[in-house]
Amino acid sequence: MITKPMSTDLRFNAWFRCNSMISSWIINAVSREIADSILYLDFANEIWGDLGDRFSQGNGPRIFQIKKQLFGLCEGTLDVNSYFMKLKILCDELKEFQPVPVCHCGGLRIWIDHQHREYTLQFLMGLNESYAHVKG
Repeated sequence: MITKPMSTDLRFNAWFRCNSMISSWIINAVSREIADSILYLDFANEIWGDLGDRFSQGNGPRIFQIKKQLFGLCEGTLDVNSYFMKLKILCDELKEFQPVPVCHCGGLRIWIDHQHREYTLQFLMGLNESYAHVKG
């Protein structure tokens, strides 16, 4: 975000034109009802923030769907490769929603190893009984 310069700053006029242009673009891009509710906000970043607060759904529903699919996933009539790929796609998508901590102490490696073990267990639990000797 570019902060508003003081009115005495040489960049103020350029900032004001850009802010007005972006505000106008956003107001004209939304429905009339929504435009009426944001029309009196002064800054483009305020308008954008208001719309974000109003319409962002977050990732909770998608995370719920992925986890529900993971917990219900089993090999069933799939071949092992197709089952594994389905599991991997869901796990990879779930990873995209998980925050990755910044760590220089080696703890991140422990967390990644833990995730791999969890995915391996998930895979084994979903295998058909014909693979019972592998599970045990």
